[in-house]
Amino acid sequence: MMGRPILLSVENISKKFGGLQAVDHVSFQIHPGDILGLIGPNGAGKTTCFNMISGIYKPSSGEIYLDGQRIDGLPPHSIARLGIGRTFQIVKPFSNLSVLENILVALGVQHYASLLDITHKWRSPSVVDEGMAILKRVGLESYAFKQSATLPLGDLRRLEIGRALALNPKLLLLDESFSGLRQEQIVKMEEFVLSLVSQGVSILLIEHNMKVAMKLCNRIVVLDHGRWLTEGSPSDVTLNPDVIEAYLGKGELDHAAAH
Repeated sequence: MMGRPILLSVENISKKFGGLQAVDHVSFQIHPGDILGLIGPNGAGKTTCFNMISGIYKPSSGEIYLDGQRIDGLPPHSIARLGIGRTFQIVKPFSNLSVLENILVALGVQHYASLLDITHKWRSPSVVDEGMAILKRVGLESYAFKQSATLPLGDLRRLEIGRALALNPKLLLLDESFSGLRQEQIVKMEEFVLSLVSQGVSILLIEHNMKVAMKLCNRIVVLDHGRWLTEGSPSDVTLNPDVIEAYLGKGELDHAAAH
């Protein structure tokens, strides 16, 4: 009996910055339809893993495969074209452009090979139609012609996801996409992420909001000091003493055990 197909395979990746071992032999896999959470205390190596998967950093050692094709060492634009989109913890839209124009720039990168082509063709009717369809998908079609700098944080995060979706990803890396949102915005974002999965996009997310991670993720990988600590279902992970210790410290764990 064959197992589930593997979309992304991260195999023993490590990253050193001078004498600092930021990530140390981390491995995990993502299957189509997964929402995999990557969690851990500050400095655990989560964003460094994202940066290696998306091509910003080349691993010091280890290998990364997307649909069986090795991608570590490829430049970010090549990895994006192969089907990995990502957001960043700090949202940085083109603030002087409209919401729609932000999407059109991303679509231009997807459709056209050269900067000259992007400059001349990004406003073509077919690309504009595609851009509007993406805005509808992320719930921002009514803001299409507003300057992006005027959007509140929740909508800016949706815009950034929209720009990533313009690259038609198989896998979307979400880096703290719930950070700074009010409760009603969190609920809407949760529904939106689940809708993406129903449309065929798999998700790898970094999230400090444990309630969100536990609700959305079917599996969770925990990192601590750059190393793989454990992996499992949300319920298994939250009951793991090593995870409790990593987040709360040994003293807190002993205190909890005494009660």
